[in-house]
Amino acid sequence: MKYNNINQIVSELDVIVEQADDSALDVVGSKIVGCTIAVEGIEVFYSKYTILEEIAELGADLEAEKDHKHQKAIFAIIKQKLRQLKELGNA
Repeated sequence: MKYNNINQIVSELDVIVEQADDSALDVVGSKIVGCTIAVEGIEVFYSKYTILEEIAELGADLEAEKDHKHQKAIFAIIKQKLRQLKELGNA
């Protein structure tokens, strides 16, 4: 998938966060990686929206983290960063 604007990315992240299953946060991390790292041309958005790159890195951390307490802390930061991204992108 290739994105045309930041609002498409934010919308996809919103769906992932809203549908997150607290018992499978590593899967949520994998989905975040899928829409913020494993995407053709994503670097264009990183240069304009540095918070997006932070969310991508946090998604990778979430995917790799096995401790549920740490997963919940990382997920809380991702949600905060997503709110900030929405404000920046007027999404």
